[in-house]
Amino acid sequence: AKAWAMSKPWPGKTGQYDKSVYIAHACIAHHACRYEYGASARDLAERAGLSPEACMNATRRLCEVGLISLVKEWIADCSNTYKLESQTLTLPHRKRG
Repeated sequence: AKAWAMSKPWPGKTGQYDKSVYIAHACIAHHACRYEYGASARDLAERAGLSPEACMNATRRLCEVGLISLVKEWIADCSNTYKLESQTLTLPHRKRG
């Protein structure tokens, strides 16, 4: 997902923000070794180098175009759960034990 995002153009006024936030989402999913992962605006902001508000707006746009989807909204102290939507992405498998 990260390589794909870096290789494609992200046009428009908010393209660079969307790219940075998508890469942040992909990094979190990669670290979790899952397509569904928890990500707060603060976590995304730290990884993308943007404000939490900019990350929330970019995440909304990414959901609107179908690159990610919101699986479950935050509850109490748990972050939102998102899902990478591309079926062509391959994430590494982490050995457990």
